[in-house]
Amino acid sequence: MVQVRVGSTKYRKVWRSWLHLRRIGLRKDGSGAYRGDLKRRQVEKLKQYCEKKRLSFRIDNEYGRRGGSYRSIFFRTHAPAFGNYYFCAYCGRLLPENQVTVDHLYPVGTASQDLKVQKKLKRRISGINDPDNLVAACRACNQKKGIQTGRWIRRGKIGRHAWYWELRWAFRFALAAGVVFLILWVGYQVTAMSS
Repeated sequence: MVQVRVGSTKYRKVWRSWLHLRRIGLRKDGSGAYRGDLKRRQVEKLKQYCEKKRLSFRIDNEYGRRGGSYRSIFFRTHAPAFGNYYFCAYCGRLLPENQVTVDHLYPVGTASQDLKVQKKLKRRISGINDPDNLVAACRACNQKKGIQTGRWIRRGKIGRHAWYWELRWAFRFALAAGVVFLILWVGYQVTAMSS
């Protein structure tokens, strides 16, 4: 059973749909919204109904709520890469601890409202604020990601490991050193041929 809440929006008042909501088992609460427990298959139908009627729809569960202590959980369970610095899981920038924004790999908004994502996550982590769902991010990447999933989750899963960025930066350095060496060697060959 899934607990849901249906309320008014600026476009539509919920009382216009009271008969339908009562028929499927929702009851009015003190705030004027309708709440109740529904089976999973009913939730999708109600969600579509609310979109059609322009009503607010929300799944009420503890699984998808952002905790107040997730930032402290992250710093307690994840060690910095160098001294007091963390890598951004998405772009690899080195960030001091005071500039790290802790990001939920699976976004809170998506996990709280999508039953398929909840089912998937329940197999892997204990909750949305689980240390395995938290990554270090720079402010720009955190804002760009927002509630997106897909490639952002793949990037975050790989980028949460410091060795990945260390290897990538070492490769970049070696590539840059190789280019500089090649330029110097070509310059030497040109001057040797002209003299």
